[in-house]
Amino acid sequence: LLTMSATVLYLLQTRLIAQEITTPEARTRLFSGMDLITNLLSWLVQIFLTNRLIKRFGLVSALIFLPLVSAVGFSLIGFNQTLLLFLSFTIVRRVGEYAISKPAREVLFTVVTREEKYKAKNFIDTAVSRGGDASTGWLITGVQALGATTAHLAWMLVPIMLTWSWLGWFLAQRERRMQTTK
Repeated sequence: LLTMSATVLYLLQTRLIAQEITTPEARTRLFSGMDLITNLLSWLVQIFLTNRLIKRFGLVSALIFLPLVSAVGFSLIGFNQTLLLFLSFTIVRRVGEYAISKPAREVLFTVVTREEKYKAKNFIDTAVSRGGDASTGWLITGVQALGATTAHLAWMLVPIMLTWSWLGWFLAQRERRMQTTK
C-alpha cells in the first residue's frame, strides 16, 4: 500500500510538474529543493519526535501516521490539484516514511526469527516494492484510459489508505502480543 500510493502520487505529480515547470533546470532546482527539505525535516523528526511519539503513544501511532496523512492528502488532492499541494504532500509523506514509518516497521521485525526477518525483507524489497511500482503504473494507465481524472484517482485511494491504517493498527497489536510471549 505504501508503494502503490507513492507510485500514484509520483505519477500524478510528475505530469503536473511537466505542465507547470517547462525547463529542465527549473525542475532540477525544484526536485533538489524538495530533497533538501525532506532530508532536513526527516533528520529533525527522527532526532526530536519519533522516539517520543512511540514511547508516548505506542508503536501503533507510528504505524498509522503515514496512512492517515496519506488519506488526508489524497482527500485534499481530490478537491484541489495545485502544484503546491502536491509538493507539500510529497514532502510530508516522504518525511513520514523516512523518519516515522520505516523505523516503526523495523520494530515489527524484532519479534521474529532472523531467518523469518531476512526472508520477509527479501520478498518485500523485491516482489512487493518492484512489483508494486510496475503493477501500479499499469493500473493507473488503464484507469486513466477509461477516463479517470486526478481527482478520481485521489478519491479512490482514500479508503485504501484507511485500510492501510487498520493494517498498521493490527500489526502493532500483533507485535505487542508477540513481544509479551517472547
